[in-house]
Amino acid sequence: MAHQIAVDIEPKPWTGRSDGTSAEHLRWHHAVQPYSAETAPGDCVLIGFSSDEGVRRNKGRRGAADGPDALRAGLASMALAEPLQIQDAGTVAVSGEELEAGQAALGNAVNAALDSGHFPVVLGEDTKSPTVHTSASRAPSCGPPEPNSESSTWTRTSIYVAIRSPAPARPFVRSPRTKPRPVPRISTA
Repeated sequence: MAHQIAVDIEPKPWTGRSDGTSAEHLRWHHAVQPYSAETAPGDCVLIGFSSDEGVRRNKGRRGAADGPDALRAGLASMALAEPLQIQDAGTVAVSGEELEAGQAALGNAVNAALDSGHFPVVLGEDTKSPTVHTSASRAPSCGPPEPNSESSTWTRTSIYVAIRSPAPARPFVRSPRTKPRPVPRISTA
């Protein structure tokens, strides 16, 4: 069953450098399409989270609210080793000091993506994981493989890409039951 993902800012078209139309010239902006509730399950879905409130509460440097757009712009012209099915659902934006309401909206967006059989990738600053109520039967087909195919348990994992100023973007994996851990770099060479 397809679910609409509720966001505050609709996705903009991805644009970037083009060196040709063949597979060896594939770039992220060629692969990313706007999210459609009618798309078959299995794609990764990008969901932005725009907020400076967590940074403000922790007396840090503001700018995290620009993170989702900065990450999209940075990814757009990067090369892809192989074709991917990626959809951009847009951005959940925190209004004023309503961080908890924004996190609840992000949790609802992530749940909608999972309910549709997609694997959500959250772009932006996250000071606290959104609450995502899930079960093993809802695991998306494009998510991480189960450690044991005979197992009926599966821990839901979302990928968050955080912006921390002035350091560059650093991806990490967060599961509801574990602390964040760095994602190893994968070489395509």
